[in-house]
Amino acid sequence: MFIHVREPEEIARLKKKLGSDCQTLLVRRKGVSDKIFENPSDDRVEAYEYNVVIENDGDIEGLRDYVSNLLKSYDLR
Repeated sequence: MFIHVREPEEIARLKKKLGSDCQTLLVRRKGVSDKIFENPSDDRVEAYEYNVVIENDGDIEGLRDYVSNLLKSYDLR
């Protein structure tokens, strides 16, 4: 299950509620992650220590390969 949440306190609340199997993931891209959006939800998205951070700085095939390998690394039985 994927849940899209940007606010650090909400991420922490969900992770606590869902338990230790819950993993957090941030996908960021240079030039976009550095912007100030004047929206607290967007501006504070990186104020959390995620389990995995994906630097989306390549092509779509590279991203697909990275995500595929990441998913394979989890025991999804």
